[in-house]
Amino acid sequence: MTSARHLRIARHPMPERRIKVLFLIDSLGPGGAERLMVDLLPRLREIGVDSEVVAIQERYGNPIADDLRSVGVSVSTIGIERLRERGALARVISAV
Repeated sequence: MTSARHLRIARHPMPERRIKVLFLIDSLGPGGAERLMVDLLPRLREIGVDSEVVAIQERYGNPIADDLRSVGVSVSTIGIERLRERGALARVISAV
């Protein structure tokens, strides 16, 4: 298995127009996908992709949010406790 630290992204000329990508994730607790984003998103920026992360809920204080901010990624949390709560889907849609 290859970790993001060993991932090599080919150097291409910067595109004329940068691409913006919003990553929607359930939380920014101490999980594998969350840690991978800390390594991957700065590398994407190098090739012309600006990333923003939106967490649906808070888990364990969302410690990975601070790690993402420290590498220049915009992070926000919607604050939905359960996806089945009334109005949850509308809040997710408005965040994206």
